[in-house]
Amino acid sequence: MIAFSYPGSYPGFAQNITNILGRVLDSATGEALPAAYVSLNDSITKITDAKGYFKASIACIKKFTVAVTYLGYETFKATFSCRDSIITIKLKPKQITFNPVVITATRHEQRLEKVPVSIEVLSPQLIDQQPAVSLDNIVNTLSGVQVTMRQITIRGASGWAYGVGSRTLPVLDDLPLSPPEASDMRWFLFPEGLIDRVEILKGASSALYGSGAMDGIVHVTLKEPTQKPSGFVNFFTYTYDNPPIEHWKWWQSPLVGYRLQAAASTTIKETGFLTYGEYNHFNSYKKDEWARRQRYIISLQRRIKKVKLKLTGHYLQSTQQDFFFWKRLDSAYVPFPGSIVVSNLKQAIIDPKITYLHNGGVHKLMGRFFYTARDTEEHKQVIVEYQYKKKYEITHNAVFWLTSGTQVIKGFIDRAAFFAEPHTQLNIAYYAHGEQSVPLRNNRELRVFAGVRLEGYRVDSLPVILYPVFRAGGNLQLAKATYLRASLGQGVRFPSIAELFTFYRLGPIYVLPEPNLKPEKGWTAEIGLRQLLSLKQDKVQGFIDIAGFWYEYEDLVEYRFGLQRVNNLPVLGFRPVNVSNALVYGLETSFGSQYNFNSGHMRLWGGYTYITPINKNWEHGDRPKDRWLTFRFRHLVKVNFEINLRNATAGVKYQYQSPILNIDDAFLIIVPDTKTLIDSFQLNFENIDAFVGYNFDKIGIQVQLYITNVLNKAIFFLPGNAWQPRTLWLKLKWAYGQWK
Repeated sequence: MIAFSYPGSYPGFAQNITNILGRVLDSATGEALPAAYVSLNDSITKITDAKGYFKASIACIKKFTVAVTYLGYETFKATFSCRDSIITIKLKPKQITFNPVVITATRHEQRLEKVPVSIEVLSPQLIDQQPAVSLDNIVNTLSGVQVTMRQITIRGASGWAYGVGSRTLPVLDDLPLSPPEASDMRWFLFPEGLIDRVEILKGASSALYGSGAMDGIVHVTLKEPTQKPSGFVNFFTYTYDNPPIEHWKWWQSPLVGYRLQAAASTTIKETGFLTYGEYNHFNSYKKDEWARRQRYIISLQRRIKKVKLKLTGHYLQSTQQDFFFWKRLDSAYVPFPGSIVVSNLKQAIIDPKITYLHNGGVHKLMGRFFYTARDTEEHKQVIVEYQYKKKYEITHNAVFWLTSGTQVIKGFIDRAAFFAEPHTQLNIAYYAHGEQSVPLRNNRELRVFAGVRLEGYRVDSLPVILYPVFRAGGNLQLAKATYLRASLGQGVRFPSIAELFTFYRLGPIYVLPEPNLKPEKGWTAEIGLRQLLSLKQDKVQGFIDIAGFWYEYEDLVEYRFGLQRVNNLPVLGFRPVNVSNALVYGLETSFGSQYNFNSGHMRLWGGYTYITPINKNWEHGDRPKDRWLTFRFRHLVKVNFEINLRNATAGVKYQYQSPILNIDDAFLIIVPDTKTLIDSFQLNFENIDAFVGYNFDKIGIQVQLYITNVLNKAIFFLPGNAWQPRTLWLKLKWAYGQWK
């Protein structure tokens, strides 16, 4: 949408120079959109200021074109006559699309098809369809991604390894969200009801994001305060059907759980306010597993000329009991005696952020204070990061993007049940990333990327470890809607405090420390092709993407079970060791299509991933199964279908994971009936979910019925754990304002 006027020629300019004063606004709220990218005649690029304004003078004969891009909004493009003009451009918020704007790949906004790596995106609309208990259930619908017992693997690069820090880095609003003691993925830290979008980057990304980003990134962005009064209330309730095997049922009356989420936001005199709260009353189908969790978030935001100030505070309190493994296979929902883990948790997060626009550049100063108190434990983490971004016009139609910064992370483990004494952890890093666009013939483009990060790591008074990591890549536009990409990146993960110093006894089994662990390191490479599709005057839109990948790792950490020594006495226990060098390669295809018709649309999307996970330490004469990395699979399929007819929606989701190739021998010793499980069932995953819903647009109410495990199959991810039986969810949502 545009509005414009012609004030006549400005004095002092030649006839072929056209002067433009423009402003970019949100079409729904009228809110100014600062730092939007404005392209004039595909040659001159401007960035809007704090109030959404831009100015330009261009050589013009008859007409000139203006294109505007902004994260989360539809791209605007229009043609104007060559007159001095005042233009107001109103961008529409983006609906579900197959070529969205992303930020995780290079830490600045650009179209998904133009990045050098593979990225999966969860839009607000797709998130809203999921009545999931936590974010891991939502992420598990994406191509190439699998979550097993809360641990994520991307393209099979990581297996399941209890107690080992995550090789996929969790990021919340551009900063790591990784607890200092364990450096693992805590899905419940993300407030699902307040998530605006999720981007999952596949492949090593330590050059931009640091330690832990060996396999990729899960980057969650939360909703911003709204311009006009807005809010929502979500209510979920669920119950379990009878188990697929009758004698697994231990409950006498129906098991019911519920969850309540509510948020409100507005802006008063240029100060934005946002509040959010939730309560989760979780009852599991596994006996003695439950959780009672409450969360509160307050966010304040204010713009003062070229400065944007933001302060967000999170508070989470939880009491829960977690199921570890079963008593027997014939009572798969009943815990092994003494294996239930009880925890009382309090966590607080404070995020201050300052953004300053100056001379076309963006300065960001971000911070995070992360406090955890769990039972007798107490941990603190402080993160400070300065980041600078600027877009340089090198020549008439060539552009260079620079992103650089420095980051300091300090962790304090003051009290912990598993550690004999306090510990500290320090990470200091500097990074720089550049991107050069090179115009080619026929309006094609080549983009070249390169980045470096130098990270220093120290625990207590142990020697400092300095580790440089690099990345490089390119994206070549072969045709109007065809893009070829390639990338090579290094990754590193420093050992966590838990891996270095945990000493814990569970019955006769010990978990022991290993202070001499070396960092995990490796590199990943990818080459891919993305073809965008548009048929029948945009009634049919979509894409086809194919990528080949190659990952190599050294010194991967695993907990090894066996006879250990404590005070020179033999005991049975687990100890972390650098055991394996790994190679994972394969092929991934993904697709998406949408057919739009007068009363609605149909959408089909998904993907297939083929994985070869090789243990490079394997030698001829070793057991054949040990050639494969533990807890990996060969095939992964995700298919999603949705139809929307006026205000009614229905859909089906299908997932398949082929059987696990190799299981850690410790399961045969510790978990009852593991051998029976392997002989009688396959450790694979095949599941169908379905949903129907209806939106009462006039009053802002949405009703949705969701069924997981529609076929009520007996599914096993790991020995000792059976997946949930058929589960029926009911979701009610009321929303108003911009969130309606």
